[in-house]
Amino acid sequence: MTHVIFGLFGMIFSIWMLIGSFIAFHFEFYMITTTKVFISSFLLLFFSYLLFCSACTNLYIRLPPQNLSFVGIKPHVILLAFLHLPVMVVAFYLPMKIEEPSDGIIYKVAVRRTFENSKELLPGGFSFDDETCVDTKWLERDHVIVNNYWI
Repeated sequence: MTHVIFGLFGMIFSIWMLIGSFIAFHFEFYMITTTKVFISSFLLLFFSYLLFCSACTNLYIRLPPQNLSFVGIKPHVILLAFLHLPVMVVAFYLPMKIEEPSDGIIYKVAVRRTFENSKELLPGGFSFDDETCVDTKWLERDHVIVNNYWI
């Protein structure tokens, strides 16, 4: 019976490792290590499933109908569903909130019109908008450039 418990906790742990590796893939966080964790979590999931389902034994486990989680409304099942909601929010909505430049390069650009009349110096690392060279393949097709201005 202990192999079933180890298999269950191994499957739960490997699923959380998979969720973490998907999030790490999106943020490109230690890609080689993340790939190793991703592959090892699939292997752990496979072997944990073999332990949980008693693949190499003659043991067959069946819960009584009143203890099955899908019979009736059980408070622990509802609690588990509410605990999964923050994971869904992080997995789907957090990556969408990040604004990334189209070519992966963040340009520090100052508009020349605003600096022509002022006596301020251009901050370090900035360049004027008409001097910044952005390849046209990264520009959106919805905009048209006329005389170096976006319309």
